[in-house]
Amino acid sequence: MPIRINLLAEAQALEEMRRRDPAKRAIWAGAVIIAGVLCWACVLWSRCWALSSTLDRYAKDSDGLAKQYAAVTDNQKKLNDAEAKLEALNRYSSNRFLQANVLDSLMHLPTDVVASVQVTHLKTEQAFEVTAPSKAVTTEDGKKLPAKPGASVEKNKLVLDAKDTSANPGDEQIAKFINALAATPYFQAHKITTNNIQMRITGNLMVDADTGKPYIPFNLECTYPNISR
Repeated sequence: MPIRINLLAEAQALEEMRRRDPAKRAIWAGAVIIAGVLCWACVLWSRCWALSSTLDRYAKDSDGLAKQYAAVTDNQKKLNDAEAKLEALNRYSSNRFLQANVLDSLMHLPTDVVASVQVTHLKTEQAFEVTAPSKAVTTEDGKKLPAKPGASVEKNKLVLDAKDTSANPGDEQIAKFINALAATPYFQAHKITTNNIQMRITGNLMVDADTGKPYIPFNLECTYPNISR
C-alpha cells in the first residue's frame, strides 16, 4: 500500500488555526458592532436634525404668533381706552350743566309767583375736584395697594338775585317762590329740594324807581348734588 506524505500539512494546519483564532472572530464581531452603532448613530442624528428643523420652524411660528398677540393686545388696550374716553365724553355731554335749561325752568314758574318776584341777576358757579390716578404700590410692610383710576367731582351752584315786589314783601312770598322753584321738572330731575336752596336777604325795604313799588332784595343759592366721574 503506498504511503502518501502531505508536505503542506503543517501549513494547512497553521492556516486552519488562524481561521479558528478567537481574537480574529472578536475583531470581526467588534467591527460589525461598531458599524451597527455608527449606522444607528447616523439614524439618530438624522432624526435629531429633522426634529431640530421642526423645532426651529415651530419657534419661528411661535415668535410670529407672539408678535401678533402683542399687536392685538396693544390694539385692544387702545380700543378700550378710546371707548372709555368716548363713554366719559358722552356721559359728560349728557350731564353737563346747561344755562338754557335753567332759564327754561324759570320761564315756566307759576304766573302769580313771577308777577310778585322778579329775578334780576343769574349766575352759575362750577368747580371740579380732580383726583389723579395712582399706580399699584407695595408698602414697607409688604401690603399691596391696587392701582386707582383718576376721578373728578363736579360741583355746581346756581345763584339768583331777585326782588320781592308783592304787597307785603318778605318771607312769605319768597318761601312761595322757593317752593315753586323746587317743584319745577328741571329742579326735581336734578334732585334739588328746598333744603338745597338757601335764602339770604341782601338789603332793606326799597322803592323801585321805575314802578314806585316797594320791594325787598334777596339772594338764592341753589346747590346741585355732586357728580362723581
